[in-house]
Amino acid sequence: MIRNLIISLAVLTSLAIPKSSIAQNTSRQFTTDQAFSTTNITGTAGNRVHTIQPGNNYMLFRLEFAERGDNPCHLQTYWWRTNPNTGNIQTRMEEWPYCGNRGHTNRSRRSIGVPFYYTGPAGSALEIPASLDVPMYAVYGMRVCDNDRNPPNRKLKGARVLGSTVDRDGNGLVQRDASLAATPNVVFSRTNCREWRQAQRCDSGQVVVGLDVFSNLLSSQISITGFRLRCAGVTVSGSYND
Repeated sequence: MIRNLIISLAVLTSLAIPKSSIAQNTSRQFTTDQAFSTTNITGTAGNRVHTIQPGNNYMLFRLEFAERGDNPCHLQTYWWRTNPNTGNIQTRMEEWPYCGNRGHTNRSRRSIGVPFYYTGPAGSALEIPASLDVPMYAVYGMRVCDNDRNPPNRKLKGARVLGSTVDRDGNGLVQRDASLAATPNVVFSRTNCREWRQAQRCDSGQVVVGLDVFSNLLSSQISITGFRLRCAGVTVSGSYND
């Protein structure tokens, strides 16, 4: 089951961004390629797969994980695009909730992502003005950690995202930003994270536009086991001001 929400503004992370690195996205449009490619799986395939792909030029910038008991059964993914009518930055949340009637526990929630800014309550229709001075980032890679059990009992217990800037210098390029790897907001791990699996990356110039979420159904309990990334290039059009 997927629940689509349009969300808008408050700061995702407390990561400080130097003013010199901030670009004004006055009237730019970001368009993702309709054709996409897929990576290999980071983690384990499991016995179930569910695809999250908002389409309409949305790019991934944040994920939130949660558990019930020892089972990683809840996922929220956050995406951004430019509204084709207004040019404003618009955000969206897609949810993968499989923790049963009791839901996930709040204390198990862990968020990772690249820097982004939004305000307002979840579900509101407000958008970020395109004139707001913010750098644009998107995820281009992921790596997961699991409990290193036999495949039927493997469960996701940590994750890391890799981030790119989009049109950072007004040249329309998607550029991988190695400096993000040193920030605490891009990775989480639980106490039973025992084996980091191979990272998967989109090709150069691409960002994540969709996810295949792999999971295991075992004894009526569902646990996330891995991800396959859906990747596409980005075309930037419109003006850019320093």
